[in-house]
Amino acid sequence: SLCLETMRGQPFYDESESVYDLIPPPPPAVEKRALYKNQYPSTLPPTGSTFGLAGTSKPGVANVGGDVLDVDIVSSHHTAKKPTATMGRVGNAANSSTFLRRREKDQRLPTPQTFSRGDEERRKSAVPKRTEKPILGLVTSKNFVQDNAVEVILVVSKKKSSSDVEWCKKEEY
Repeated sequence: SLCLETMRGQPFYDESESVYDLIPPPPPAVEKRALYKNQYPSTLPPTGSTFGLAGTSKPGVANVGGDVLDVDIVSSHHTAKKPTATMGRVGNAANSSTFLRRREKDQRLPTPQTFSRGDEERRKSAVPKRTEKPILGLVTSKNFVQDNAVEVILVVSKKKSSSDVEWCKKEEY
């Protein structure tokens, strides 16, 4: 029966089935909302602001009523905003070529010289390095036991100093 269906020109499987149906479809693109734009002017101080009022005849707080229109600009010749209130007067910038460079005023050290203590002739010879091999076959004819005995016999004994006090032989003892 399978062969008969293929002979008649009809496929023996459903054309709507596919391996690609197992892959999930991509998520739909999310449209972004329009960027938020504030409806109030950005030059308006916040309600109850104390910023920028130093050195003016204004009271200690600006925009107490929360007005949208800036009262300083609209109705007053007494403005709290000053043209030089943040960065200084125009044309007052310092010339950058007069600035100090890094370490410009540091004192320069003299050129280094090799250090020597001056006692090289009095020093002992250096300890041999680990890689140096000793000289083999050196033999001495000195008899250390006999030489030591002779040295001990010939040593002059120390005399007792007369300033030593014998405490047991004192009258008060």
